[in-house]
Amino acid sequence: MKVWKVGHSEENNDWVRVKGGNFPFVVDVLDDTPRRSGWAQLELEGVDGTHAPLHFDSPWFTGRSLVVSDRAKRCLEDLMGDNVELLAADLEGEPLWLLHVMSTEGCVDHGRSVVQRTTSGEVRGFLEYQLHRETIATLALFGIPEEMVYSPFCTEAFKRRVEECGLTGLKFKLVWDSELPQGSIVFRTVCV
Repeated sequence: MKVWKVGHSEENNDWVRVKGGNFPFVVDVLDDTPRRSGWAQLELEGVDGTHAPLHFDSPWFTGRSLVVSDRAKRCLEDLMGDNVELLAADLEGEPLWLLHVMSTEGCVDHGRSVVQRTTSGEVRGFLEYQLHRETIATLALFGIPEEMVYSPFCTEAFKRRVEECGLTGLKFKLVWDSELPQGSIVFRTVCV
């Protein structure tokens, strides 16, 4: 089993944020509280010249959530488990979807992972991930509690579906492979 961090490709120059700025929204959504109940469509605005229609299926956004096109939503929605919510968004009349990715407790093997900590002892990030395969085996996308502001993780099912559908704008960084021995995938700095 393999796990990747989901990011955005270098050629992807579509970038959106919450209309009026990201800060209050991002702080609110960084917790793992489900948002579907009572959700109102999120109004987005382009940054640095981004306008509808978008050129990519997933524009840059902030934090663990992904924003995807309506086409990407249709392609991916059957993979989403209880830990991911599809929340309506809009950019200048173009329907978009926020994939609110929540944490999956117990997915990190803390005894075998290499963690970088702050001087106060809080987790800053991981230099090496060791995961519990049985906890993530049925998930397509997931987050870990220690990395609320970083990119979400995905399993082979999500990556394969993105590739099969030809979705654009995303890139994948391999962070864990259950077939490789510990110490095979190590980052010199915290993996974001």
